[in-house]
Amino acid sequence: QSWNPKTAYWIYSARYYSAYADIRLSFLRDTLIDGHDCQILKRDAIEYSYFDKTYSYHVWDNEVTYYKSGVTYILNDNKFDTLYYFSAHINDKYRITSKLSWPARDSAYAIVIDTGHVFVNSSKLKWLAVDYNFQHMGTKYKLRDIIIEKIGATKYYHLPWDFINGMVDGNEGGSLKCY
Repeated sequence: QSWNPKTAYWIYSARYYSAYADIRLSFLRDTLIDGHDCQILKRDAIEYSYFDKTYSYHVWDNEVTYYKSGVTYILNDNKFDTLYYFSAHINDKYRITSKLSWPARDSAYAIVIDTGHVFVNSSKLKWLAVDYNFQHMGTKYKLRDIIIEKIGATKYYHLPWDFINGMVDGNEGGSLKCY
């Protein structure tokens, strides 16, 4: 599928209360779920502890995605949610996947504020500038990100819900360091 080439991998930064990490997402294998040709992405991390000044390696749970008609889907609680909406146009609005663990998850959405194209390795790829919008206990949050076709989010991690989840405890993932 065109969303995630088998040789692709992403490295995102992460910061926690007591550690720094580099998170890597990479192709693990293909699978078929509910008639969709899916790809399993492995998530692993190298973490540096500020307290004991040591590095450690962790393998986290996998993510399952598929791409169809300009939309990348991600498996969430045994159903597929929209992860990225690459066929969107300016002012299109779409709900962000509900992996948010806080009560505002149903009010989380993205609005496309601009689009364009960029060349990456001689391939013309569409990009979207989106505002992620969240609301929690009367407070509204708006975070701007650039999402690039075949690559994904560049500022707030591959999975955009984590920024708000991690505001107190630290983020699972930050900005894209390497693709």
